Amino acid sequence: MDMRASVRAVEQKLALKAQIDGARRPPKAIADIVGVAPQTLHGWADVSIDSHIPGARIPAFLSATEGRGQSSPLLAYWAELVGQTVVSLPQAGCERADVQQLAELAGAFAALLTHHAVASRDGRWTEKEVAELRSIATELAARAMAQLAYAERQVSPVVELASSRRSA
Repeated sequence: MDMRASVRAVEQKLALKAQIDGARRPPKAIADIVGVAPQTLHGWADVSIDSHIPGARIPAFLSATEGRGQSSPLLAYWAELVGQTVVSLPQAGCERADVQQLAELAGAFAALLTHHAVASRDGRWTEKEVAELRSIATELAARAMAQLAYAERQVSPVVELASSRRSA
C-alpha cells in the first residue's frame, strides 16, 4: 500500500469514528443494526487495526449512524475525495413540497458550481462561458426568490402580529 492509500485509509477510519461518535445511537445499537459485533464496528474505525467496512454493510451503517443534525462525516470524506460536497436536506417534519423545492435549489446551485469549475479550468473565460454562467446564475436566483416567496407565504399571521406589536 503506497503512502497516499495509507493516508486515505486512516482518514476514512477517522471519518467512520466521527460518524459513530456523532450518532444518536450507542455503538452497540449501531453494531446490532449493521449485523456485526461491537468489536468489529470498533475495528473498522480503529487506525491501528487493518480492517475496513465491507461495501455491503455501508447502507445499514449510514442509516444506523444518522447524526444529531450534522451531515455524515463519512459521506463528506468520500465526496471530498472526488471534489464534491454533501448537502443535507431536511426530511423530518418537512412537507414533501418543501424538500422537493430545496432539492431543486441545491441542484441549481450545483449546476452553477459545476459550470464554473469546468469553464475556469484553463484559466480563461470565453463570452459563451460567461453567458452560460449568467444564465445559470439567473435561474438559480429565480429559484431562490421563489423559495423565499413560498416561505413568506407560510408565515403565520399570529407570528406577524406578535412581531409587529414588539416593533411598535
